[in-house]
Amino acid sequence: VAERSIYGLLGPNGAGKTTTIRMIMNIIVPDAGAVRLFGRLGGGRAMSHRIGYLPEERGLYKKMRVFDL
Repeated sequence: VAERSIYGLLGPNGAGKTTTIRMIMNIIVPDAGAVRLFGRLGGGRAMSHRIGYLPEERGLYKKMRVFDL
């Protein structure tokens, strides 16, 4: 994915789009494998701050602070 590009994640219900985004945003941890983001192993706050995420449903995540939102 080229730098400064905007992409969407599309697929049918149940395909894993939300789970994938949550792993990229470090909201949940993958059961296996790893997330690579911007050429680095993903999962850190610095990485997730470079991504916009607008979920359909509202919710609070236990490990997130107000600053993280």
